[in-house]
Amino acid sequence: MITEQETKLFNEWSSSRQGFSPDGIVDETKYLSSNPKIMLILKEVNNKKGESVDLKEFLRNGAYNRRPTWDNVARWVYGINNLDKEIEWKNLENRQILDTLRKELLPMICIINVKKSPGGHTSDNKKMLKTADQDKELLNRQFQLYYQSKTTRPDLIICGGSSTSNAFNAFVDIPNKDNWHRTTRGIWYYEYDTGRFFISYSHPEARVQDNLLYYGLIDAIKELKKQHAANIGYTEYCK
Repeated sequence: MITEQETKLFNEWSSSRQGFSPDGIVDETKYLSSNPKIMLILKEVNNKKGESVDLKEFLRNGAYNRRPTWDNVARWVYGINNLDKEIEWKNLENRQILDTLRKELLPMICIINVKKSPGGHTSDNKKMLKTADQDKELLNRQFQLYYQSKTTRPDLIICGGSSTSNAFNAFVDIPNKDNWHRTTRGIWYYEYDTGRFFISYSHPEARVQDNLLYYGLIDAIKELKKQHAANIGYTEYCK
């Protein structure tokens, strides 16, 4: 089981990283049955005291203490799983609906924090880069736990923030990471595997209206999926 492999890696990692905060596949059964499989890349957990936070447990329990961030992530997951629908914003801002979405959808994702020790509300990018550089061998091992098998390989990797994207791509070995493109509306991405995309996007708690954060990402993913479908159709036509 992938969870057992995570635990073994994290036990090793925690011995050299004070305040080590585990992340990864939130619920293995739900992640493996999800389609598409979504990986989220963020900087670090928020804990001013520097104490360890089990992010998977936090998300399985509904993420009630950090609603602004995780409301938006839950919206993203919902929208990605319903790309064929036009969802009105009024259906995504009700508190009761959001509490349900977080509880039901966050266990389906895989999350990697580039920096495994906690930080404050405002991240220190230099510290993040230094820590990620020190831990790059372990970061690569964690990423390969999910990437090495097609049963666990993510279909979408969404990275929250340009500095986080830069750090991840600097230290983690992932195919085609130098082959960047932009959607027609300016979202940076690359295709790391056929039909699978890394998207460099805003942090889910960015100082942007929540509706803009939601529709901007969903619009980009719709374009990439349509583009991929068109490429498949063209390839079949040329046979």
